[in-house]
Amino acid sequence: MPVPTEATYSAAAQLAALVGAHTSLRDLLDAGAGPAELRFRRADDVLLGTVLLSDPCGTVNAGTGVLTITPAGDSTWVAAGEVAYGELCDSTGAVVLALPAQEGEVAVSGMAVLNTVEASIGGAVVVSSIQIG
Repeated sequence: MPVPTEATYSAAAQLAALVGAHTSLRDLLDAGAGPAELRFRRADDVLLGTVLLSDPCGTVNAGTGVLTITPAGDSTWVAAGEVAYGELCDSTGAVVLALPAQEGEVAVSGMAVLNTVEASIGGAVVVSSIQIG
């Protein structure tokens, strides 16, 4: 093995740490009496819409460590504008993780992927994918 120039973990240790971290994140979101939720906001922080999450709020893939968030269903936009970011909140409403929003149909790790980032009042909030990891 060559002399490392920085701390280097084995692949197994990296995976174990990732699975542990993302399982803890999921459990933190699920703690409490009610469901976790996903809030979407404009760049000026105006709330555009909220989607309740399933319980548990997602699954962690043991082979990759990726946490996939699962909405409980669709919701409607309560304000209009361009979605800039999403907030994963626990059942008390405390923000646990904020992540940028992106329009699309394919999962992008670390992004809240929506079918459209243009919110119109009364329109459906359709989450394509939220994956962390």
